[in-house]
Amino acid sequence: MAQKSAVFGRPLNILALLALAIGLWGCAHVEPSAARTQWTASDVAQRPYQEVGKWETAIAAYEEADKTNPPPPGSIVFVGSSSIAFWKTLTEDMAPMGVLNRGFGGSKIYDLVYYANRIVWPYKPKAIVVFSGTNDIVRPSPGAPEKVEQGFIDFIAETRAIYPGIDIHYISISPTEARSTAYQQVAETNKKIAALAKLDDRLYFIDTASATTSGGLPRTDLFRNDKLHLNAKGYAVWAAIIRAHLLSIYRRN
Repeated sequence: MAQKSAVFGRPLNILALLALAIGLWGCAHVEPSAARTQWTASDVAQRPYQEVGKWETAIAAYEEADKTNPPPPGSIVFVGSSSIAFWKTLTEDMAPMGVLNRGFGGSKIYDLVYYANRIVWPYKPKAIVVFSGTNDIVRPSPGAPEKVEQGFIDFIAETRAIYPGIDIHYISISPTEARSTAYQQVAETNKKIAALAKLDDRLYFIDTASATTSGGLPRTDLFRNDKLHLNAKGYAVWAAIIRAHLLSIYRRN
């Protein structure tokens, strides 16, 4: 593992390496531990959170909904930014697999890390599907691909501290016309996450970007008028790819 970590141009932290190693042999569904139940002010100060609390209303709404209609344990939890939140046909699109949508707004990668203890871990998920990082690359920004990579590594490490060896799937970031100046950094980020997935048998990179582009440019017929979010046709493309990927793994479960 230490030699493989050179793929990213720097050593991974010990916790991340341990989490990835556990993924090769650990059980994918165990009772949660007390590894992370809440964040302290010190935690927040030491991590790259920019607007802590910005998504509190959305997260609290999920928690209130869970009180009146508790989701069954063992679902595949989809989490991430607005492209997940706007996916209103997710349940039907992934049938017969049981899924749970916990997308929230224009969240960034470390918003996902911050709120995982409230909208991911409590559900005892069978697996987790992540679409996050696109809002970290709104425009070319020095170190943005590395930030998304490291944020995803942190998410993996902290989630695996709760559920050793759980399957985690990352949906690739799609280039969009609205963020045309960031194409190169989007490609770099996808490359980094895909390389990370090759280190771990229970970490998966789902390439949807190839199907939402043509000649390296976004397919305009798959996006809304804002040139950023998928339309119904775009979600149908996503659904076909992601459902087939998940069914290949969980068809018997």
